[in-house]
Amino acid sequence: MSNISSPRKVLVLGAGELGMPVIRELLRLGDLCGSISVLLPPMMQEGTNDAASKQREELRSLRLDVVEADLAKDSVEELASIFSQFTQVVGCTGFVGGRGTQLKITAAALSADIEHYIPWQFGVDYDIIGHGSGQEVFDEQFDVRSLLRSQARVKWTIISTGMFTSFVFLPAFSLVDLEKGIVHALGDWSHRLTVTTPEDIGRVTALIAASYREHADKVVYLSGDTFTYEELADTVERVLGRPMERVLWSIAELKAEVAKHPEDTMRKYRLGFARDDGVAWPKAETLNAKRNLAMVDVATWLRRWRDLSGSLPPDWETSTVTDTLAYRMAKPEVFVGSADPDVSDIAALAQRYYGWWNGGSDAMLSTTVSPDYRDRTPPPGRESSIAGLTAAQSAFREAYPNGRVHVLQQAIVGDRVVSHLRVTGRFLGGREGRSGAGQRIDYVATDIMRVAAGKVLENWHVEDHLTLHQQLS
Repeated sequence: MSNISSPRKVLVLGAGELGMPVIRELLRLGDLCGSISVLLPPMMQEGTNDAASKQREELRSLRLDVVEADLAKDSVEELASIFSQFTQVVGCTGFVGGRGTQLKITAAALSADIEHYIPWQFGVDYDIIGHGSGQEVFDEQFDVRSLLRSQARVKWTIISTGMFTSFVFLPAFSLVDLEKGIVHALGDWSHRLTVTTPEDIGRVTALIAASYREHADKVVYLSGDTFTYEELADTVERVLGRPMERVLWSIAELKAEVAKHPEDTMRKYRLGFARDDGVAWPKAETLNAKRNLAMVDVATWLRRWRDLSGSLPPDWETSTVTDTLAYRMAKPEVFVGSADPDVSDIAALAQRYYGWWNGGSDAMLSTTVSPDYRDRTPPPGRESSIAGLTAAQSAFREAYPNGRVHVLQQAIVGDRVVSHLRVTGRFLGGREGRSGAGQRIDYVATDIMRVAAGKVLENWHVEDHLTLHQQLS
């Protein structure tokens, strides 16, 4: 049940990379969040470019009320007049308004006397970083926190998320250059970094908005992944299956680059993140870990990038998967087996089997599984025959249309195939009479299959159903 006083009215500032995920997740929660409006600059309503037109069409399809204001140019009083019509304001505009904009938005939210404010603080721990990091916008974010803490009338929640996961692989930032095969470390290979995807930030932000009193006047930490730069390089090599050049950018080098190019934002960001504190926190201590909320880590993000050949549509979109793509998605990251031709044939058979689970057609099943197939460890209510197997796959695809079975490790000895699996996706369909609300799933499983006459004949399997049920709840 929501803690927001009735009538609930939420205003989301912006509909960009983070704003749209926040809006979608708020809408998924329905009456828990009440009515949702979005604030856009007037020019976005009058723009003629394709991206702006597509965005306006999407907002109309969601039946959202659009409020017009210019966050950079309008005064505190003008913004406060708009904000006062709402119970909550969620800032999703980033730093596009220039210096001083976030302080002005915060002052307007306080002046409007709203119930709850979530400022644009989806980044590092500005309390630790404080002033003088070399990144002016970091200084302003520290001042926003000070302003919020100087009063007690308007409740607030700061959500620290680290860097957007995609930013790690942004060519202009050059932390990881996938095209050139280079991984850079900022400051030291042992320095750590926390990252989270906008989709996961949006999901947790919506949950916090729906029950804000539980998180009032607190800093909440999220982490899709936390790693050292050395671990980052290891992950990229493992998932992509190719070596990466490793290059250290020392703090002295980063400072020199900023001095040469004082207006270069990316160089300032590199220096700002070249620290051993304030830009990372243990994943085990985050809200998502404590609530067992599955999040996308770097390995999962990279697998999706790899399997979709560099294309990254929003993860709530589900498109038809070809057999070729389904087969590619099921390639083991670590494979143990001899070079014997029979082993290669069995490996291809196993890859087709998991490709079928990843959305492949029935043709993949007919060439992979024996008509005499037997499940030796069926859960209650499932037939042990091939009919039970097809029913289980259909139920999985229905519940998790974008669900994926990642083969992390696979070993083949004789006629046995042992596969350690990681299953990810979103609960977007139906399962056991229940409709999904976009919950993310992420659990492990292990299969032992016996192959005979060129097809899978028997299977022993175990899944981490406890974790799955916790994530769905």
